[in-house]
This record gives sequence, structure tokens and C-alpha cells, in this order.
Amino acid sequence: MKTTFLAQALALVAPSQAYLRFGCATLSVQRLDPLVEPGAIPSAHLHQIIGGNGFNATMDPTTDVAERATCTTCTFSEDFSNYWTAVMYLARNGTYKRVPQYPNSLLGNIKGGMTVYYIQQDFSSNGNQKITAFKKGFRMTVGTPLAKDGTNPGLRYTCLQNVNTRFPETAEFPKQACPG
Repeated sequence: MKTTFLAQALALVAPSQAYLRFGCATLSVQRLDPLVEPGAIPSAHLHQIIGGNGFNATMDPTTDVAERATCTTCTFSEDFSNYWTAVMYLARNGTYKRVPQYPNSLLGNIKGGMTVYYIQQDFSSNGNQKITAFKKGFRMTVGTPLAKDGTNPGLRYTCLQNVNTRFPETAEFPKQACPG
């Protein structure tokens, strides 16, 4: 009896791992990048955009784009933020084919899109950090096309075997074809 109670008590004291994960369908695929190339129409590269319908080529940093949005492609319906990634292409026989993006299959049947993760920086300090929303107008970029493989903190890759593949995550872009 005491052993069972002790095990239950220790389980309550153990650190928890808190995060928020949700899927978003594709909003648009455009040559726009209001952070790296604000106002450039078209931008030098193509992006897949998800999230709120307030996205545009010139997103004034003094305003919050989420406040302009009236709807979102995200399953977390309170999130009107935008997220975008560069579109990848696969070269075969001298032609290029766009690599489709899709969210985690555990999040439901979402067409196209991505999975958005908000994760604590350090699980060992859980409960000791105050977690707050981003400030109005928050902007963030992850990665740079000039970096060599493995030098972009926060940017990770998974070679999908199928839509349920979760791991391993690597800092380097996959060097082989991925079945999924």
C-alpha cells in the first residue's frame, strides 16, 4: 500500500512536458516574404503560407497581422497568426516537382499545410517559468539559406517513411529520398 502511494505521489511531482501542437491547412502558395523581403512583389523565393487570412506582401511591423485576420486555416481556431516555409522542389530527369507539405496525420484530415508546435525551451524548468503570449507584432525567422547543414538552431528535419513518422529529427537535410 505504501509503495503504491509513494509511486503515485512521485508521479505527481515529476516534471511534465507541456506543448501546444495543431495543424493548419494551406492558405496560399505565393512568391511573398514580408519579413525577409518586405514589399517585394514577387519575392525571390516561393512560400507555402498557413494561418490567418490577414497575410499580405507588406505587413507593417507596428501592427499585428493577426488582428486583421477574420478566419484561419488552423485547427486551433483562436490562432490568426501566419506561418510560412520555403517551398522545396525535387529534381528528377532535369525537371522540378514541388514537394507537397502536410501536417501530422494525428491531427485529423487536413489538406496540405503544416503542423505548428509551441514547445517549452527546457522541460526541466517546467513550472518555474512564466509562459506568456508573444507581444503584439511579434516576428520571427528560423534558418537561413546561407547556413550549412546543421547550423540552423530550431530547424529540424524528419525523413518521412509515411504520414505517421515522428522521428528521428536531424539538424541536416535528408541526404536520401524519403518514401513519405
